[in-house]
Amino acid sequence: MSAYHERKYKAKQRQKIAEDRVRQTTKAYYKHYQLIMTDIQSQDLVDYVASDYAALNKQLTHMNTLLHSDPFAAREISLTIGQSIHALPHTARHLRNTMQANERHAAIELEQQKIVQEKQKKSKMETLWQQELASWEDKLSLNLVLKELSQLHASLIVNTISTTENKIKQQLDTLKTIAQQKALDYRAQLNNQSLNKANLERIEQLKSDITAATLSTDKVKSLSEQLESINKSAKTQSEIEQIISQTEKAADQAMEDESIRRSVVKAVYTSLNKAGFSVNKPVHIQEKDKDEVIISASRPAGNQVKFEIELDGTLRYKFDHYKGQSCQKDIKELLPKLSKIYGVDLSDTRVLWHNPDDEDAQLKPIPKQTSQNA
Repeated sequence: MSAYHERKYKAKQRQKIAEDRVRQTTKAYYKHYQLIMTDIQSQDLVDYVASDYAALNKQLTHMNTLLHSDPFAAREISLTIGQSIHALPHTARHLRNTMQANERHAAIELEQQKIVQEKQKKSKMETLWQQELASWEDKLSLNLVLKELSQLHASLIVNTISTTENKIKQQLDTLKTIAQQKALDYRAQLNNQSLNKANLERIEQLKSDITAATLSTDKVKSLSEQLESINKSAKTQSEIEQIISQTEKAADQAMEDESIRRSVVKAVYTSLNKAGFSVNKPVHIQEKDKDEVIISASRPAGNQVKFEIELDGTLRYKFDHYKGQSCQKDIKELLPKLSKIYGVDLSDTRVLWHNPDDEDAQLKPIPKQTSQNA
């Protein structure tokens, strides 16, 4: 008798395997994010990006909490904040450098002003000027017009003959409006530059992860093409983030599927070995539109068994060269053990081929094959 079946396999531990896989990957990202945040703090950069730092740190804390209870939710947070965290140190350093450079320049001019101011009695107008500057909440916008402030101070305060309180306030309000727009434009430009740099780092890291993973050639090519599509035409930051996130999820899913299949291959190999079969080393076939692992085994009497395990959860098995219905005994012995002992659920049975009419077939022994470890 011979039989050739196709069934669906599903590891009982699929959810646990998936959770462990996502938890492990997301935990690595969490540690990397923590290093970035710690580095920002150690370099005294927090004050330059205080609000963004506080918001991201809060999400990072929540992500760490979810790693234990809901790793998939933790991964979603990771995908949401990853780009911003990578961009944050670039933004902070750039803001610090810009402000320090401007402050150094202003310090030189301020020193020159002090020579003049020290010769004058500090007037009511000077006090008003300082009060107005102290109430300027956006320090970056103020920093970007230090030169203009110096010129305005010279024209309004040093020469106080025609200066009034209203004139000082009006002139500062006008300059503040210009400064706020400058700060808005500068932040947008800097943010775009930081995001571009962060995206390049994420893409390179993802390429490295894909190359290091044991994925099929077609899957590696598909994932790589997704990333390469970013450079094929002009794209917004939102579109780039979407492509990177989709590729990260697809890569995680491919690695998860491969991990599950390896557990099924090991279960089949071990079951055949324990059932007394001489089991050949599993063969991984990767061709166009085909990615499967084949495990073949035999007995000295001539009985042959072949399992084909695909990445999508399809498992086909063939029991051949059996006399009469004797193959049913091996089928009933092997398949239940896959579920009971190794946690492999088999469902959606479909008979691909069945030949019960070879009751009188003479078995021809085949040479014994050396068993290999899975």
